[in-house]
Order: sequence, then structure tokens, then C-alpha cells
Amino acid sequence: MILAVLLAGIIAVLLVFARPRRRPKPTDTATPPRIVSLLPQASDILESMGCGDHLVGITTIDEDPRVANLPRAGDYMTTDWETIATLHPQWIITHYGPGRTPAGFTQHADAIGAQQLNLLTETLNGPDKTSTIYYAIEALGKACNEPEKAAVASARLRDRLASIHHHVANQPSVSALIIIGAQGTMAAGKDSYLSELLDIAGGSNVAADLNARYPSLDREQLIALRPEVILQLLPDASPQVKAQAAGFWDALPEIPAVKNHRVQQLTEWYEMLPGYHVGDVAQQFADALHPSAVKN
Repeated sequence: MILAVLLAGIIAVLLVFARPRRRPKPTDTATPPRIVSLLPQASDILESMGCGDHLVGITTIDEDPRVANLPRAGDYMTTDWETIATLHPQWIITHYGPGRTPAGFTQHADAIGAQQLNLLTETLNGPDKTSTIYYAIEALGKACNEPEKAAVASARLRDRLASIHHHVANQPSVSALIIIGAQGTMAAGKDSYLSELLDIAGGSNVAADLNARYPSLDREQLIALRPEVILQLLPDASPQVKAQAAGFWDALPEIPAVKNHRVQQLTEWYEMLPGYHVGDVAQQFADALHPSAVKN
């Protein structure tokens, strides 16, 4: 759990980019119950299942273009209660580990008549069902009184992931490494939703035996893992960041993925977001791992 919280902080830093000022979108016509989402993946899920009309505020690190003009009211570390109070939400969506809700949060929420919905979204199908993406879809559907839309969205996502897996089922498994960020030092290990997506896409996670959900790697470990493919997640990366990432791998020609030019930079805004766009990420993984299957 500590690693998950640390990862959330790291992702928050990686996702903070300079953005132009936008005119806030009016929220007085939002559909009740009104929702402030301090969790980008919750915003993504709500929009993707057709419940974006309930959103009145989002987090400062949300990169989803569909919510770009909504007021920004906090992030993983801070909460802008002054802004939130003006939005009159019935629900505030958060992402805190057990016992980590900030002091005074509940009292602030009570004072403005809002309830807290805390979602962790750490896995797709992990043993703790309350920490899965599918649970988040269901819980958000209940929060905005749209359970039918949530059920349809959940079934649609399951069907898409099953279709991706079926398409590559006859392909040989490809050893792969999922790298988070440009430094090449953090990977997605076992029990992460990214590792689950890799399995769906016909890959074998070489970091699965490192006994950490998001292990840190040094040069020797990277070489020893010998991945055939490296999937590097660089959401909204600038040309400079992409060049920096490429330069890191150029110094490691011993790695099969580098030698065979199979380091794939994935740069869509949702690459590290455990929300509804995991279907798109799984498809990207499958395309990179099994290009011949895609052509067929």
C-alpha cells in the first residue's frame, strides 16, 4: 500500500506540465448528484461511461481533454476547500490508503454537505475487490445514481480486454518490461494493473519476480532481466523528455529490446492512469508485442 501511495505521488509529479489558462466551464447546469473528482482515473471513468455531466470539479493534475475546462480543486497532496465549497458537490472522490485521509478532511466535507468516496484502483482483478478498477466503475455508478450505465461500461471493458487477449492467444508469449517515466529506473511489477494488462496482451513481465508492485531498478538489473520488448510510459512527454528516454536506452545495447529496436515509447495522456482507458493501453501493449498479429 505504501508503494501504491508513493507511486501516486510520483505519477502526480510526472503528470504536472505547464498548461495554458482556460476559462472555467460553468457548472450550474451539472446533473445532480454533483461530483468533485480529486482522482484523474475517476474523472476518466465517469466521462467514459457517460456520466461526465455529474462532474463539477477535478484535480489539478487531470490531463483528460474532456474535462479540461472544469475548475481544479486539489490533488493527491492538497485539497482546495474554498473552490470545492463553491461547487456544492454531493460527492468528493479521493485516493487515500487506509488511515491516510488527511486530518480535517471529513469535517470539511461534512460542513459543505458532501460525502467522500475513496477509490484505490490498484488492480483489474486483484484479491481485494474494493481496490480494483471494476469496483471503481460500480461505485461511481452508484454515487451518481447511474448503476445501469456503470454495468454497461464494465461489461464493455471486460469484452474489449477479452477480445484483445483472444486476438493474441495463439502468439508466443513475449518477455517484456514496463517502465514508468524517462529515467528507466521504475518498473511495473507483479500485482499491478499494468502487469495484468501485459498478460492480457500476450506478454510475460520480467519484473514479476522482484517482489514489489513498482520496483526500482539499477543498470545491472535492467541488463539481467533481458526483456525482448520495453514498453516505456511517457504520458504527454515533450520531445526533450522522449529524447532523454531514448538516450538512456542507447547506453544499454546489451538488452535484447534495445539491440533489436523494440523499445516502445507510449505517450498518450492516459498511459499511467488506472481508469477506463486501460483497454486502449492493453491494445497498445498487444500491438507492440505482436506486430505480426496486428497485420494479420
